[in-house]
Amino acid sequence: MPATVPFHVEVEKMKMKMVGLNVAPMMMKMMDLLPDKTRQAFSTKQHAPNLSASPLDKWDCLKESPYETKELVEGKLWKVTYAMEDKGLTDATAKKKAKSFGMDWTQPDVKAMVLAGAASEGEKAVEIAKKDLEEVEKLWNKTEYSLEEKFTLMQPSVVSMLVVKLNSGGLLLYAPTRVRDEAGFAEWLNSLGKVEYLVVASSFHTLSLPAVLARYPEAVVIGAPQAEAKLNHVNALVRKQLDYNSFDSESLQNVNSTLEKEGVKIVPVPGDLLTNVTMVIAHGFILTCDLLYTLDEGECMGVSNEEWLEFKDKHRMLRLFKFLNINKPNSPNGHLAKYRFMFMDHTGMGLMGYDKPAKDGSTCSTMATSLRGVLKEDFTSAAGVHAGVMNREKFRKSIDVTWKWLDGKPLL
Repeated sequence: MPATVPFHVEVEKMKMKMVGLNVAPMMMKMMDLLPDKTRQAFSTKQHAPNLSASPLDKWDCLKESPYETKELVEGKLWKVTYAMEDKGLTDATAKKKAKSFGMDWTQPDVKAMVLAGAASEGEKAVEIAKKDLEEVEKLWNKTEYSLEEKFTLMQPSVVSMLVVKLNSGGLLLYAPTRVRDEAGFAEWLNSLGKVEYLVVASSFHTLSLPAVLARYPEAVVIGAPQAEAKLNHVNALVRKQLDYNSFDSESLQNVNSTLEKEGVKIVPVPGDLLTNVTMVIAHGFILTCDLLYTLDEGECMGVSNEEWLEFKDKHRMLRLFKFLNINKPNSPNGHLAKYRFMFMDHTGMGLMGYDKPAKDGSTCSTMATSLRGVLKEDFTSAAGVHAGVMNREKFRKSIDVTWKWLDGKPLL
């Protein structure tokens, strides 16, 4: 059952290896033939939070605060970073899954792609990448870690939450992370106001949500159906459904009419089938997640170009990720992780997603139209869950250079 039109971007096809064989083509065909509900149930089971294997954070391992806070708008907006163990290296199940998707750092073909990506940044980057691969192979082959080693042998996995003060005094949490009583964090958050809204910024940022939902059962929850399915899979949603579906026009209108007086607007990105990004505009900032990997001038995940060239050990895993997934020739444009192209491919990996791209390839045009609308919204600055803080033009240019491939036309 071939697609009616080919995918318009030349991108590597996903490989899934079992006993040395690439079973991805067979898996994609099977998933394409399944009824939507069956495919979605399979995707949900694969990606729902694993409550029995949640990553440990810095407090669990070192009895040090996993949080760092930065006030972006005085008394109104804060960015909170949260440090967890990198389960991609410490957890056997995570490593097995990564290996099946071609992310085994010990394999010659993966190493070759890393070095090819590093070459786009020069000879020094290639030499550093070789050393990085040697170090990560040691960690990959290590089978047991002490609590201390999970934070001393490697850099932690860091995500961010944005805390928004509502005009009425309550709080909205964007991309909520775990809220601990230890280290005084819960007390600090409570001092700002009552948590009234939780926004699932991306359907792939649900790991901390079960604990957050249990702590704030009365909070209004906003997100996409894919996130709802994942959270219900682990019985995390108190009311068994999201209070507002950000991708349903009527539901979106209703929540925005309520939040308007709070100085907040919910802005989804229709067409983004993988992560279902839902953004928020508040206090002059647009809050975003999973759309930017590198910025217009190459800055990666909040690391400046100047710091990047220092080749610090703490950036080892980020470097390897960038070389393998973002840099040319591994990524078609050198700005966006290659798997984001793959999951928009209606002839390839997109067939295995929670929602499939349209067979005529029009999903890419839908997302392009959505992003053009986002870039016209009223905001002066941007803050990302992975990216740093930037001004309006930096954000607009970065979105344009990252996503204009969707329909081949500028987004600005």
